[in-house]
Amino acid sequence: MRSRQIALDEVRGLAVLLVFLSHAANDGFLPSVLGQGAGQMGVLLFFMLSGYLMARIYGNQRFDSEAIRRFLIARVARIVPIYWVVLGVSAFGGYLGLAVHYDMSDMRVLVAAALMIHAPQELWSIPVEVQFYVVFLALWPWIFRVRLTMIRVAVAGCAVVGLSAATYALFDDTLILLTCALPFLIGLLCARIPSDVLARLGGLGVVAVLFLCLNMPGIRIGLDLEIWSGFYPRLWLDPFRYMAATLCLVTAIGCHGRWFAGQPLVYLGRISFGFYLLHRPVLRGLENMDLVGWPPEVVALVSFALSGALAAASFRWIEQPATRLLTQQRKQPRAPQPSAG
Repeated sequence: MRSRQIALDEVRGLAVLLVFLSHAANDGFLPSVLGQGAGQMGVLLFFMLSGYLMARIYGNQRFDSEAIRRFLIARVARIVPIYWVVLGVSAFGGYLGLAVHYDMSDMRVLVAAALMIHAPQELWSIPVEVQFYVVFLALWPWIFRVRLTMIRVAVAGCAVVGLSAATYALFDDTLILLTCALPFLIGLLCARIPSDVLARLGGLGVVAVLFLCLNMPGIRIGLDLEIWSGFYPRLWLDPFRYMAATLCLVTAIGCHGRWFAGQPLVYLGRISFGFYLLHRPVLRGLENMDLVGWPPEVVALVSFALSGALAAASFRWIEQPATRLLTQQRKQPRAPQPSAG
């Protein structure tokens, strides 16, 4: 189980790395081929991982008041403290007239973000993740008792895709849980894959990452291989991107030991939530400093290092203490890391 957790941390690290590279490319610090929506593939990986970990950690637990209590405390402890700190600092900085990245000047935006209804900019995925937790809690009593068949899986997948597309159109380009439900469903289903199948796939981590990279939007656009046009269908309804992300997840689940790059990605995965929340303000902050004469790649590298340092500090002095405080140091199942979306 420990080797599997290390591999999943690597997947999480790869996901947040994709998000960073995409945003740095979109801001002009890295080649544009790394951007153009590649960060959404990182978020897709985060959502799949969340679905898998929910099923893996809580699927065999008895559904009772104690299990619900542990579940809620673990979720709140892992996500809310650092997320609310970012919201509060952004709102206070904006009130002081500072050029903050996350615009919380509208009280309605701040309240909606704090209540996990909807959040602006890169914070959008956090409410989506929390909304999934709520749905998971509602489905927990029976979802793991359903006998899976190919027909049932196919029907469920088609229903989710249709509902997601319709919801996206109805809510006018707003990303909420119903528009991004498919990766969570795939993650849940990955927890039901037989262990012998996973073991056979466990050595294909490099192949999985290569396949994922070949499906990055910048590469497929350059080769004229995109199936659809438009942000949402290209990035959230493309079957090949789902195949690539799913292969990454199942190879990590099935491997024993290092999945791809080892400790660098493992550590990045462990601090990925804070990194996700903080990296874009760092990028924009350096951009606003107008660093004349600095090569853009150097600015990207400095941004990565600063984001990592801030995320490590957040993990040590905010996230871990908050988790210990809220859980009162009681023994509980290891809480899955959030998406970062």
